[in-house]
Amino acid sequence: MKKQAIILCLVIIAYTFAYAGIESIPINRLPDGTAYISNQIIIVNEHKAPSFQTNNTISGYAATGVGSVDQLCQALRVIKVEPFYKGILREPALIREISRMYIFTLHDETELFSALELFENDPNIEFAELYTLPELYYTPDDPYFRQHGQTPDAGDSAD
Repeated sequence: MKKQAIILCLVIIAYTFAYAGIESIPINRLPDGTAYISNQIIIVNEHKAPSFQTNNTISGYAATGVGSVDQLCQALRVIKVEPFYKGILREPALIREISRMYIFTLHDETELFSALELFENDPNIEFAELYTLPELYYTPDDPYFRQHGQTPDAGDSAD
């Protein structure tokens, strides 16, 4: 019994840590239903622009090492700049493109759509867009899917 109680406590602790930050992600929806994170935007710098530094701050606001972008970060109260993808990429074309993508986290009081427009107009930025959340739309083509959500055994006939 004591062992089961310990295991239960460990499961609860693991669950709590795994889902602790999920409630704090501010999500809104566009009129068409598209969900987006309301305090983050995706920024892609120009091919010829220098790479942005990440996780740097000056006076509490993000600093990228690119003067015009840093001015916008200060004015728009960007609190964090991080790479869009932190994993390892091996394909040169992906490295070239994905390494130009960043997540900018804005102060909660910054107006998101105004920030997008201002970043879009910076000569060091190719484009800025909402950090939209994908919604999966998949309809299985298995005729047995609706029957208890299972497919027939390999030996069953499809007729």
